[in-house]
Amino acid sequence: MSRSSAERPPDGRALIIALVVLAAGIALIASLTDAVFDFAAQLKSSSPPVQYLDRSVHDWCVTHRSAAGNLFFTAITQLGSPISLSIAAAIAAFISWRRGHRMTAAFIIFATVCTWVIDVLLKDHYSRARPLLTQALVGAHGYSFPSGHALGSACILGVFAYLTVRGDQRARVKVAACIAASLLVTLICWSRVYLGVHWLTDVLAGAALGVALLCVLICAREALIFARRFHPRM
Repeated sequence: MSRSSAERPPDGRALIIALVVLAAGIALIASLTDAVFDFAAQLKSSSPPVQYLDRSVHDWCVTHRSAAGNLFFTAITQLGSPISLSIAAAIAAFISWRRGHRMTAAFIIFATVCTWVIDVLLKDHYSRARPLLTQALVGAHGYSFPSGHALGSACILGVFAYLTVRGDQRARVKVAACIAASLLVTLICWSRVYLGVHWLTDVLAGAALGVALLCVLICAREALIFARRFHPRM
């Protein structure tokens, strides 16, 4: 009796594609992680170029604020808060679970938990002070590096975009999801600098770390899907 197609070993082409994707993912993860820790090392050593960049951008934002900009970025920054992103992730996970997509639900929850655990650990480790909060337009607490809003939005919104691309939607919907996620992450990151609660390097490092974490999660999930295709009991 012949084995079903689900139990057949992968052909050479499938293995090559999987290895290429995995290698590209590892390279991207390594480069982004290296950039983040390079930032961190310079912060630890109080690098004058980094401090000059942060201070210059902070001062520019403070002197170029407007009523419309204040209102817009105050609203935008709420979308990237840990509470907002966690609620969105919980709703998405619940819907996926109810539809029978338990692996997807677990993936969303796992990504969310990893995001906030990493954020807390790194903030405590680097203990970087925020900009002067008397100039900030919104409240903030805790340490500054990396930006939790940047890290969370890059990873969690990236997860939503990835799952949309992985789904059965039309191509234009997938493209729109990626563009919308990228635009929203960019606006959330800039809102933190504009509102005066983070330095520029906080959000750059947070976003890079979020993308790196997203790549790790996607690579792990794709590897699991690939393995389960040939070993259904996994």
